[in-house]
Amino acid sequence: DRVIFEELCYLLLAAFQEGHKDCARRLAGLAEAFAIDGSEVFVETLLSHVLMLPAPRQLQLYYSCVMVDLCKLVPEVPNALESALNALFRKLDRLDVELATRLADWLAFHVSNFSFSLEPFAPPWGRALESVADDALDPRALFVRCTLERMVRLSYHERVAKELPEPFRRFLPPDQAGLLDWAVPGAEPAAGSSAAVSRDLLALLRSKPAESEVTDWVARELAADGEHADDRVALVTQTLLHAGAKSVSHLEKLLDKFGWLMCHVAADTKARADVVGASVRYWGNSPHMASMLVRKLLKVGVVKVDAVVSYAEITVDL
Repeated sequence: DRVIFEELCYLLLAAFQEGHKDCARRLAGLAEAFAIDGSEVFVETLLSHVLMLPAPRQLQLYYSCVMVDLCKLVPEVPNALESALNALFRKLDRLDVELATRLADWLAFHVSNFSFSLEPFAPPWGRALESVADDALDPRALFVRCTLERMVRLSYHERVAKELPEPFRRFLPPDQAGLLDWAVPGAEPAAGSSAAVSRDLLALLRSKPAESEVTDWVARELAADGEHADDRVALVTQTLLHAGAKSVSHLEKLLDKFGWLMCHVAADTKARADVVGASVRYWGNSPHMASMLVRKLLKVGVVKVDAVVSYAEITVDL
């Protein structure tokens, strides 16, 4: 019966790849039809698809979404999933590196649907990691560190740290901060400095002025023939990015609200290439954030493809 049930699960996963919710409902209904607890088979089948070599048959996200749906539909699935992950954690030293990384990708996405909680795994994994040094290359430590890195990418550092059990805190990656072109002074910045201009621009934007007030301020303080003529684009761009650096959602809201200001100071291809350059420099220590930001700048129309190409050509020449 188990073999038949498992085969039907495989067939349903293949048949409903366009609708993960429909697939999860069919799987739950299948268990009811057989009058059995299908949670273990569901978990084993889905994880076997996620960890299939050389690659999953469908998008990994599809299997991940089905697992999330089943956890909400079938009360026994979370416990079965917890047991399966504990077993995999104990065998990480025998798991292919590619599969361990893929498992971390999946787990980060999964817990993002449940308040980013790793609490169920704190006791068993914490005990196993007690004797492992922070910088050790132990497969279990690498797996936890990899999972936390991906959780931070899906949310933001403060959110993940808030719910993180104590045994895992030492493996949490440092909060990635943007790199401004100008130094952030410990005291009051000097009048006319880039730091002071950035501070004043941010204060102006927070006062919710009309667009005309902002453009007048830019024309006055960042005049084309003034002291900050060469870095006016970088000043505006990085000031805005710094204000929205807390999370991806903060950045998206900021671009929706003040993307017009970036467009205002970047009226030609060269200036738009400067926007790309300032953005990449700001997230210079975080390539995935730099890549994501450029895509969003393209999406909201702040820059166009020719500006990205122009920046790439300049970078190659350098």
